[in-house]
Amino acid sequence: MSKSVNLKPSDLPKGYKSHLSMMKERDSSWHFDPSIKDHSAIKLKDIKISKDLQDFLLSYCETIPVEIGTSARKGDLENYKSNTLIGNKLDHVFHGYTEHNSQMSYERLSREESNPLLKNVIDQTNLKNASIGIIKVSPGHVIPWHYDSYVFYKKTNNSKEEHNVERHIVFPFSWHWGHIYQIGNNVISNWEEGECYTWPMFRYHLAVNAGVENLYLLAITGLRDDS
Repeated sequence: MSKSVNLKPSDLPKGYKSHLSMMKERDSSWHFDPSIKDHSAIKLKDIKISKDLQDFLLSYCETIPVEIGTSARKGDLENYKSNTLIGNKLDHVFHGYTEHNSQMSYERLSREESNPLLKNVIDQTNLKNASIGIIKVSPGHVIPWHYDSYVFYKKTNNSKEEHNVERHIVFPFSWHWGHIYQIGNNVISNWEEGECYTWPMFRYHLAVNAGVENLYLLAITGLRDDS
């Protein structure tokens, strides 16, 4: 396995065409126009958040690995047109992000690996075969504009399809200054603890911490019941 490196503009393939521009051509489900009002953010039933869960997250997030939005394995760059994870990371570099402003602490856990506090959150979403991502974004960092292709979920669950895979974002703490979550053209702020959102497949989204306190997110990914 090749070593991860922090990508720089000089690492962009010659004549690089952004993944975003390709998605504008491929994805007819969205207009890709920031001037148009839309309903990309789908608000779901609130999740009940306990003080014990909040205390756990404050402590646990200090121990989990840091991921960098502009890092990738050198060997993966050749397949950037077919690898959406790499395509998103190259786009971050293309649009000016660096290892200095795109870091987040992140860990993904299956339901079996989760403690009872996290299992309770997973179960409240009613997603089947679900896993949970624990995220901390420090002040001055962002999760840049990207879309999800559920690569790890599909690989872990031996699934080739994503038509009924859904991700729910839960805010375990009430909003604080400078915390922003955007889905499509919908900017979310001033949330209360427990608010929960999802979005249509392949819809672009981002998170920003331009404030003074850490931003915490829980991302639950599983199968939606379409029956």
